[in-house]
Amino acid sequence: MPTALVAVEKLARTTGRGMARAQGMPDLPIAVVEHSGGIVTQAGADLEAFVVRATDQIERILLDGVAGDEAGAHA
Repeated sequence: MPTALVAVEKLARTTGRGMARAQGMPDLPIAVVEHSGGIVTQAGADLEAFVVRATDQIERILLDGVAGDEAGAHA
């Protein structure tokens, strides 16, 4: 089943990258969205902004196996 991992920048580059390495997938593509912190609501502008920022990366992950800026960037 095609799947794309999406994470906020801070977690993608720390915990997400570490978990991928621990599971033997250091090159796992992760769609990264910037977020200044705080709670993201489940509806409304916050969620819509996340979707817009992640859409291109998710498409690249599902079609090409890479997430653009995240490809090759392993912290």
